[in-house]
Amino acid sequence: MREPSIHISKSIFIKILKKEGVKISQSKIDSIFTTARNYSLDHRSILKNNKKNQKILSRRTQSTVGNANMLADIIYSVRIKLKHVGVTKIKQTDNQWAQIRELVPIIDEFCSYYKFLNPFGYLFFSVPLLALPKPVTMPFTATAV
Repeated sequence: MREPSIHISKSIFIKILKKEGVKISQSKIDSIFTTARNYSLDHRSILKNNKKNQKILSRRTQSTVGNANMLADIIYSVRIKLKHVGVTKIKQTDNQWAQIRELVPIIDEFCSYYKFLNPFGYLFFSVPLLALPKPVTMPFTATAV
């Protein structure tokens, strides 16, 4: 049986609270929504019909949105420092977001294995991957023989 879940905006949540007669301060509502954002469900549906899909599904459900956002911020800042052209931060609506969500559990495992704290472990894992040099093209080598 599936566990029930909801996707609700803050304004609708406030209306429901007023309708039910529940009194909560605005700061507490903000705190609830900030905390709940890290536990939001993935929007994509995947059928668990084969091993490959089961592996992808388990990776996506193990990652949190907070850690995925942190990884997206790290990738964005490294690409800016490397002076890549046309750099934008990877958002939850982008195509690369699913790849970010799949990479987060791998980095979490790396951090726990080497006992790194999250921000440092994420930097230690991702910066060398992003800073790999481009392959050098040498047109003069064909004539040097």
